[in-house]
Amino acid sequence: MNWRKRKMNLFKKIIWRNSLKISSLIIAILICNSIAFNTSIYASNLELSLSEIYKDRDTIKVIHHRSFVCGEEVEEIGRLTFEQTLEIMANHPEWELTTDNNRAVIRLKESISDLSSYCKENAYFGISPINDLSLYDGYPENNKVIKTFFQLNIPYMESKLQEEEWEKLKHGIKVRSIAEYESVISTFSEYSTDKTEQVCRPYY
Repeated sequence: MNWRKRKMNLFKKIIWRNSLKISSLIIAILICNSIAFNTSIYASNLELSLSEIYKDRDTIKVIHHRSFVCGEEVEEIGRLTFEQTLEIMANHPEWELTTDNNRAVIRLKESISDLSSYCKENAYFGISPINDLSLYDGYPENNKVIKTFFQLNIPYMESKLQEEEWEKLKHGIKVRSIAEYESVISTFSEYSTDKTEQVCRPYY
């Protein structure tokens, strides 16, 4: 009799554990479906809200905004219906659709991991007056900063860099590609104050 009870209890435990696993799986599926459903609702609501804004307009001015690692390019696509704009977005789901405060223009923003053609022709790395590694529009002496990255440990750099490399940075290092751009940042990150203060700190 005791054997039968133990067997029955063991059987109940197995059923209970499997029920918990199944319940957890069902809950996980429901949560995932809920997230996907909410995302779909958000996209639909955005589309509906913009459709409501532009429903009385035959066409809207649409621009294509290319945002590069360095530089921006803006091209006017033309005047399109809202439906035509949605067709473009359907073909480029990675683009971002925004509108201006006056609702006069729709912007289709594309993020590009490259340098703009202008930056390839005009961008130079150099050192700012406060020793930051900076990207300039033209030679550093013109002081037209595009972007600042990190502060450099100048004494440490002077002790490690060859004079030719040091002079090149002071007068400006031209970059013509994203590979050169990333290479300069990687090279001089070794001389940032965040890294070199650990190297230069004396040990007692």
